[in-house]
Amino acid sequence: MKLDIGQIAKMLAERAEEVCQWLLPGGQRRGQEWMVGNIFGDSGDSLRVNIGGKAGVWRDFAADERGGDLIDLIMASRGVAKSEAIKEAKAFLGITDEKMEFEPKRRQYKAPEPPKGYKTANGSVLGYFKARGISSETVKAYKIAETENAIIFPYLIDGNLKFYKCRDKREKKFWAAKDAEPVLFGWHAITENWRYVVITEGEIDAMSFYEQGQPGLSVPFGGGADDKQDKWLENEFDRLQLFDTIYLAMDMDAQGQKATEHLLRRLGRHRCKVVDFGQYKDANEALVAGERLVDYLTFARNCDPPELRSASSYVEEVVDYFCGKKDSAGYSLPWEKTNSIVRLRKSEISLWAGINGHGKSQVVGHVTVDSISRGEIWCVASMEFKPFKLLARMYRQAAGISQPTPEQCRGPLCSFFDGRLYLFDVQGTAKAERILDVFEYAFRRYGCTSFLIDSLAKCGFGEDDYNGQKSFVDRLMEFAQRNDVHVHLVAHARKQKNEEDEPGKMDIKGTGALSDMVDNVFIIWRNKKKEAAVAQGKQFVKALDEPDCILNCSKQRNGEWEGKVLLWFDRASFQYCGGKGAYARNYAISYNQ
Repeated sequence: MKLDIGQIAKMLAERAEEVCQWLLPGGQRRGQEWMVGNIFGDSGDSLRVNIGGKAGVWRDFAADERGGDLIDLIMASRGVAKSEAIKEAKAFLGITDEKMEFEPKRRQYKAPEPPKGYKTANGSVLGYFKARGISSETVKAYKIAETENAIIFPYLIDGNLKFYKCRDKREKKFWAAKDAEPVLFGWHAITENWRYVVITEGEIDAMSFYEQGQPGLSVPFGGGADDKQDKWLENEFDRLQLFDTIYLAMDMDAQGQKATEHLLRRLGRHRCKVVDFGQYKDANEALVAGERLVDYLTFARNCDPPELRSASSYVEEVVDYFCGKKDSAGYSLPWEKTNSIVRLRKSEISLWAGINGHGKSQVVGHVTVDSISRGEIWCVASMEFKPFKLLARMYRQAAGISQPTPEQCRGPLCSFFDGRLYLFDVQGTAKAERILDVFEYAFRRYGCTSFLIDSLAKCGFGEDDYNGQKSFVDRLMEFAQRNDVHVHLVAHARKQKNEEDEPGKMDIKGTGALSDMVDNVFIIWRNKKKEAAVAQGKQFVKALDEPDCILNCSKQRNGEWEGKVLLWFDRASFQYCGGKGAYARNYAISYNQ
């Protein structure tokens, strides 16, 4: 997983004395401190770095304004900006940023052309901002522009226009650049070396913080959750890794609070603080009222873990349980007959097992395609197949036919999976730690909600490494619960004396704790006796009445039903149907409509 600046600073602090020897070799250790004359390494003892209980904290007593942590020390002693200091810190620590391989690639955007008549804001526009407590200097810093009819808020990165929003001069009406890259507003106004940043819900709110000397940025699409925030998060992930603390100063209404909760999960609660404007709707309203916005940052609340809750906070869930709504959470399997009895809920792990060659991956692939049509976003770590082969099978399942045309592949099928399916591009055996890192990255950057590992046997454990397997599943459970996502894990079952015998959950390979630890256990069995009878022309009619596959739900911790689901296999589409003679479904066409 890509480290943020706080994690890098912590790793430097664990090696504080080595860092001092590297940066300030002219100094010397005295007790719990490394002493030197100044940031240039001259002799003396004015600059002191703690290498004991508060490792990494330093102060230059001859220059009162100097001090901070070891990243600040790299910046000061090397005379470099924050981004370069992080590069040097990573080199010292031996950290290499590994490329995260996902397919499909990030979407492409067009650099927008400035609106016709684009010019620097002046006259009445400056008056508009002055009435909101914002000076012409701040307007200039954010490079606000105008046309005859609109105020223009430019979104610039390294001097390049990436996106813009327009506000009608006569009424509160907004519009934005089409097909442009959504990023945060305000990067061009703040300096790189800030260690914290404030994210607001509107451009004027960001400018309000800047007016009082704080680094203000704004989201491009206002409040709300899901796509309204996910669209820009992907593009800003790397830049936001450069801040220890992110203050979320969204509006105090319902949409603002939805945005806050969504961003907390995606950016990480460990480095976010939530700003509460009390009686005011937003930052600008507080500014106009004469408030000191820095005080709101001082009293911003930490985001405590959500696990500790009072019993009364669960009352509505209890009521839903007794009113028959207990199975409304999560998503269902592809078959209508299972909708009311089996659910794949958030914060759960499902184990899919079966004898080798009995269709585990195909069934889970159908589940993946079906849930994508319902809005789920998947990250798949399939070490069994090359990505193009896995996608070829899923394209068949999504189209409901055996041979999609090139036009269908490039058109509706590509659109169906775009932004909804990401692949961990590794074949063979992948280390468990790497899988977890990639999953965490996929959740934070792309908002993935369902994760698949196919299979446990390819995660780097020996068949008898029961402790390693148990520890890995423990960590998968922690990941699922922390991020409120669903994890699917494929495992092999031991071969029976005869393939006509159905395996049970006690036949799953590996540690016996697997089926105990997970929330749901599905055993997949293929009716090879029927296949043989049909192939030989024996008992043809009778054989057709039998199912091609049995999906045995042998455990459902948060549901009350366990039992067998009979399925019929459509060989052309690789879909599994809920009844004999049922037709395959074209998911891609119905989704794109």
